[in-house]
Amino acid sequence: MGNLTFQITPDSNKDSESIQMGRDLKLSCHVDAEPQDKVNYTWYQNAVLIYNSDSLIVLHSDPDMAPGTSSLEIVDMKFHDQATYSCVANFPGSTVPELRVDVNITQNSVTPPILTVPEGGQVVSVREGGTTELVCLVDGKPRPPVLWSRADKDLTMPTGEWAVETRDGRLRLTNVTRDLMGAYRCQTAPYNGLNVKPRQAQVQLNVQCESQSATFSMRCLFIVY
Repeated sequence: MGNLTFQITPDSNKDSESIQMGRDLKLSCHVDAEPQDKVNYTWYQNAVLIYNSDSLIVLHSDPDMAPGTSSLEIVDMKFHDQATYSCVANFPGSTVPELRVDVNITQNSVTPPILTVPEGGQVVSVREGGTTELVCLVDGKPRPPVLWSRADKDLTMPTGEWAVETRDGRLRLTNVTRDLMGAYRCQTAPYNGLNVKPRQAQVQLNVQCESQSATFSMRCLFIVY
């Protein structure tokens, strides 16, 4: 049992992307374990065990989330619902101690992410064999990681993977070859924090190549849009 993660989902019925008074809020907690259905979850509000009520509803197996996810729904959030909520997971008979995550919920505890490409960074040119960096700036509270992939879904990243996660939104490419030219997509990745629609942007990589011999010199520019 391990890897305890959480997500905060604002009122999806009202297409909300922030914590607001008078609207519903869902806190979700998931731990990797086998078998998944043997995990026990308990929820606390300011260290006090939560029992189901009209305003606080515990779902031990949330049908809207990944299997084995427990959720706490805060209905029609009021000022007194701003508190520290704790999710505790334990696995009967396991030698692994219980896992716990604490989430402080206020109107200012999370901020929807913002993803931008810096000025002049929409198109990046590099010589074949060189090194370059593609940059997408991300902000938010908490700040999400950035997931990079090729805009052409049939093409993999230089590592051979379909996507590469970066903590700071910077994708460094070394020994660039002409087959790496094209469009790259950056988007906010799933993370411990606000569960909202991913933000995304695109950066174009152009590769310049040079070929020289004793009798001629050739320079070519590949541009794909």
